[in-house]
Amino acid sequence: MSLSGLVSDIPLTSNTCLQHGATHIISPVKQMQRHTYHNVLPKTADEVLLLSSLREAEAANATLKRCMLELQAANVLNEMYCNVLRGQLANQEEKKQKGKAKRKLFYERVVEFEREQKKAAADKQTRKADRERRAEELATWKRLEDQRKSQNKWQEEKARAKAEGRRFSEKKPALGKLQGGIPRPKLNICEDDDGESASGEEFDLNDVSDDSSEE
Repeated sequence: MSLSGLVSDIPLTSNTCLQHGATHIISPVKQMQRHTYHNVLPKTADEVLLLSSLREAEAANATLKRCMLELQAANVLNEMYCNVLRGQLANQEEKKQKGKAKRKLFYERVVEFEREQKKAAADKQTRKADRERRAEELATWKRLEDQRKSQNKWQEEKARAKAEGRRFSEKKPALGKLQGGIPRPKLNICEDDDGESASGEEFDLNDVSDDSSEE
């Protein structure tokens, strides 16, 4: 049996194959008949020596066969035990892989959530900048609209005084020509968490009356 897998620096896995020794057929231990040589009476010193050596050899062979049986039985049991351990190790590896998959899925969801949060924050900043820009445009529009109304009112008062034949002494505004309406800036509906519209729809407020509109 190769033990290289047990002394290697590479961790053992369920795919690690340990080489077990091959089993061999072992004949059963035969009980020698007593009449074979036990009843033999040696007549010479050589026969005594040979008979003693035969008995020692048979006893040694029986001992070796018994040891071989025990080792082969232990080898078979070890192989069965290793197969059980490989199955348990494979089960642990499967659970570990599932745990890694869950952690990977959780990490991907966290990354996606953070990406959405950053995108939402960037969109909110963009909408805030758009609102500030529209507020400036609306302030400019109101100022120009007030100037236009003032100029138009001066022209109307002058025309009315002329028609009534009276003197008109009001100071003339900077621009004396009658002006048409100034288009009001379009507002972009974009609502966010602060209560602003997020549809992105544009609409015109030219026809919407406010405190500065003409009556």
